Amino acid sequence: MLAPVGRTLLIGYSIGNVSVEEVAKPLLRFFAMPVLTVLLIAYVQKITQFVPSLLR
Repeated sequence: MLAPVGRTLLIGYSIGNVSVEEVAKPLLRFFAMPVLTVLLIAYVQKITQFVPSLLR
């Protein structure tokens, strides 16, 4: 998690008087999607070669 996101979440926790667990569970999908996207791009060769093939 990047520093601005973490800092904003901590401020939101303190303002809303909620625990980290209450907010973190619904947000997991938003943190998981970029990770899954990077893994998909890194390990599926056809995806990484698709865009350069469009530029030819």
